[in-house]
Amino acid sequence: ANCDLVVFGEPEQSWLETLLTGQPCAQVIAQSPTSVLLVRRPRWPIRRIPLILRVEKTDGAAVDWLIRLAQPGETAVTILPIVPSLPAMYRQGNGVQAGLNVLLSPNTPSGQQLCHIAEQLQQGQIEADIHLRQGEPEWQIRDEVAEGNYDLILIGAEPHGRLYRFLLGELVGPLLCWVDRPLLIAQPVDIGVEKGNGRFTAQ
Repeated sequence: ANCDLVVFGEPEQSWLETLLTGQPCAQVIAQSPTSVLLVRRPRWPIRRIPLILRVEKTDGAAVDWLIRLAQPGETAVTILPIVPSLPAMYRQGNGVQAGLNVLLSPNTPSGQQLCHIAEQLQQGQIEADIHLRQGEPEWQIRDEVAEGNYDLILIGAEPHGRLYRFLLGELVGPLLCWVDRPLLIAQPVDIGVEKGNGRFTAQ
């Protein structure tokens, strides 16, 4: 469909239905070529947003949505760069992680990306804090959300290939199992959404 954002409110279903058919939101996200806003216990106004980064091309789409949604001087933004576990083929044990020095170094893709995002937010007059956490990627997010009392969680979509998920892990899928507030999964689009002038499809 020719739209920029799909707003999805989940139907109620029993645990047995979820077990047999899976989560409806997961199917929508997997099939949607555009960004999806999963509405769970909506909060308004949106005052606190965490931006979850993985050094993927879809991170740029998440930053674009952040700039459109955040209000200068009103919205508290937290950037959470995920410290990744090493790919499974290189591990000698579970939970082996890359160091923070690698994540933040200006000579690495992740460090360069953080510098670029900081410049974008500065141009939009949006203030943000960077939080760094240790532990498995999913628990880095769990701990941040538990402590942050956020109104909307923002993350870029991830490739759906099984090999990718096996090697580098999956973040969106585990989020869907426990997140209890609105979650925006951003997909890159050719034409951006003008603030206050977007096209929306509700399901």
